[in-house]
Amino acid sequence: MKKGICVLLIVMALCITPGLHSQVPDLEQKVDITSSVGATGTVVADGYGIHSITIVGGVPTHRLLGSDGKIENGYTSTLNVLNPSSLQMTSFGGKLRVVMIEGNNLRLRESTNGGQSWSALASYAASTLSGKTIHVHSDAYGTHVVWSVSNPNSPGEIYYVRHRSVPDLWEFFQHVTDLSSSNSGTGSSARVVTAGDKIVVVYRNAATSGFISSRDATIGTSSDTWDISYREFPSTIYINSVTSVASIGNTVYATLKSFDFGLDQGTTTLASRDVSGN
Repeated sequence: MKKGICVLLIVMALCITPGLHSQVPDLEQKVDITSSVGATGTVVADGYGIHSITIVGGVPTHRLLGSDGKIENGYTSTLNVLNPSSLQMTSFGGKLRVVMIEGNNLRLRESTNGGQSWSALASYAASTLSGKTIHVHSDAYGTHVVWSVSNPNSPGEIYYVRHRSVPDLWEFFQHVTDLSSSNSGTGSSARVVTAGDKIVVVYRNAATSGFISSRDATIGTSSDTWDISYREFPSTIYINSVTSVASIGNTVYATLKSFDFGLDQGTTTLASRDVSGN
């Protein structure tokens, strides 16, 4: 029986740190991260190399691929969370962060040495986490987390919270889809990114019959100021999900997946919006 192979769509930002493994492995080569069939996870790249976080035997497991494409000794570690239902990893400013859903709690672990050791567990309790998947983005403001359902046929509410490691604090919780009656609507497959001083939560909007929308906020020191309505992306396709987001300057880019069940085929489309105005 062939080994299970995870095919990963990777959006990576490289931060080269002098004196460390300054070159990521050649992505044309195939590297087996785990032999566990059905193991899921994400990857990020930084000055150490390529980090992976996968669920192996019900336990999140971190591994580091060095510049030679091999798993680095001393960097393989397990995180003390059992059977998380969703997990994401980010890297920013020399800090590697893993966020997971365990029951009705967000669990966050942080490493400042490439995954050799991890901070004490930070937790955030929310009953709205049940049945949701998360997406995470880290920057100078902290670690931004959104959670939503992934099934476009059963849209639900979308939520946001931010974590700062110094001090250890969860803050600025927001019910993203809690809008006025004229702009109400649930959604699915939410993704979060920042562009300048804006938080942008991109999602499949059930209120617009499956087109892409976002709700934006201006980041503040004591509170964030959220727009009173969602913003529409200039996309003309009906989508099943938002698969990834990124930003350059004030422009947010999103990859969208659509699928025609009648033709049994799908397409991936790139949409963008300048968030500096409206």
